[in-house]
Amino acid sequence: MWRTIIVALALICLGLLGWYAVRKYPKQIERDLQARVQKVIDQRAPGATAKVTDRDAELVLPAGVDKVAIEREIADLSGIKSVRSQVAVVASPEPEVAAPGPRPEPEPAALLELDITWTGTSLMFAGKLPKGFRGELDQRLVTNFDTETLTVGRQLTETEGTPPEGGSAALQAALDALSASLDGKVRIVGKTITASATVENETLAARVKSLVAQVGGTITVTIRAPVPDADVVGDATPSDAGEVTGDVSVLDMSLEEPGDAGPTPDAASDVKPVDAAPAEVAPTNPTPGDASPLTAKECKDRIQAMVEGPNRITFLPNTGRLTPEGDVKVVAIWGVLQRCPTAKGVIEGYHDDYGDPDKLKLLTYGRALGVQRRLVELGMEKARFKIAGLGYRNMRYGGKADTRVLNQRVEFNIKVD
Repeated sequence: MWRTIIVALALICLGLLGWYAVRKYPKQIERDLQARVQKVIDQRAPGATAKVTDRDAELVLPAGVDKVAIEREIADLSGIKSVRSQVAVVASPEPEVAAPGPRPEPEPAALLELDITWTGTSLMFAGKLPKGFRGELDQRLVTNFDTETLTVGRQLTETEGTPPEGGSAALQAALDALSASLDGKVRIVGKTITASATVENETLAARVKSLVAQVGGTITVTIRAPVPDADVVGDATPSDAGEVTGDVSVLDMSLEEPGDAGPTPDAASDVKPVDAAPAEVAPTNPTPGDASPLTAKECKDRIQAMVEGPNRITFLPNTGRLTPEGDVKVVAIWGVLQRCPTAKGVIEGYHDDYGDPDKLKLLTYGRALGVQRRLVELGMEKARFKIAGLGYRNMRYGGKADTRVLNQRVEFNIKVD
């Protein structure tokens, strides 16, 4: 009896297990096939969809895919009985029409409203300056003025926004004009200049007027008669520095040796009158005796010889302003550059290792910029030569007393194909 009952229960269990297996495993197999098919179409046709039912795969593929190759790859999967596919038709979306609304306000222009007063040894800046113009202002000071004795006062507020168009050119023209003057005042609003200045002679008066007129400004120029028996006309003494009031700071570009209150080693050789007689300056557009074209290599060799060693381009002490002799040299270099009009490269400023490294880089950049600007005045396209201030990076002439000064030089690194 018990044996019969046990056999009956065993048969019932076996039946239940069979029923469970029939219900479960086909679903599991179907899920596995679905995952394998989806993996294939994700790799071969991103964006496609797949559905596996009873080992039959149905695909919806995007246009532009290789339908036959995808069907073949899925049919090769173990357990897949058949594959059917169709290409999805995607309707073009309706263009979105932006809701009418207020137009975005343009970014306001940064305000440039600057008053500059020049006394001969001191500059006073007061007003509003676009953010980012302060660095440009400092660079112009190095290029245009003797920063060793220059006293600079600043009462400035930096303004946010887009710098006004023409503002940078107006600032450059103002400082160029003041650096050629004995004293003066400039007011800049946006890109408009109104100025007055005192100069030494008619030649400088014409130059100052031309600089301001190039940016559409106006200036009143007074010519002051030279002081009798004066060694250098128009040079104010350092005692004038105490006249500047307000937030005053000295732009220290001293290149003295540590512990030495004297000038830099080349100061005596570079000191020249600030405004040399026009007769000492070479003509602005010289005509070379030999006008035959030069290759870039020939151009580079000739110019290198012209600025080598004692023949270097000279500047007023601690400034980017050319001496009269330096100006003559740059004009002669322009005569060579006219014979190789395709020559391009970099104008590089160098110095000896007397002084603060950062200030030396700034000074040598100003000197390279001074040479570039003079060449542009003579007719050169500015894009032909970039500029670089390299400080004392390349002391070609060593550090001995008799050759150290030769490291203060400007070279032309001309590209040779």
